[in-house]
Amino acid sequence: MSNLTSVSRRKKDLSASDDFVKGAQPGFPQAEEPVKADAQKTGAKEKEGVKPKRLNIDLHPEKHKNLKALAVAEGTSVKKIVEALIDQKLASQ
Repeated sequence: MSNLTSVSRRKKDLSASDDFVKGAQPGFPQAEEPVKADAQKTGAKEKEGVKPKRLNIDLHPEKHKNLKALAVAEGTSVKKIVEALIDQKLASQ
């Protein structure tokens, strides 16, 4: 394969991958522009310029599954359940 053919093929492959990422493949819907989340939509409580902190915890898979099922049953999110439990625990101090 000549270098010219190789370069041409790479450009074609890159173009196809760019189209795929943009959602321009036949049978796939066109990708929408990303929407930036604001504090109100995400539930983040940003008061007076204070940035919320992230908390990561490890749970046993069965406990995680049950927590997600509880959130669905209550029509809420795991985040809201955990925040309510934290608020309840801190208020009882």
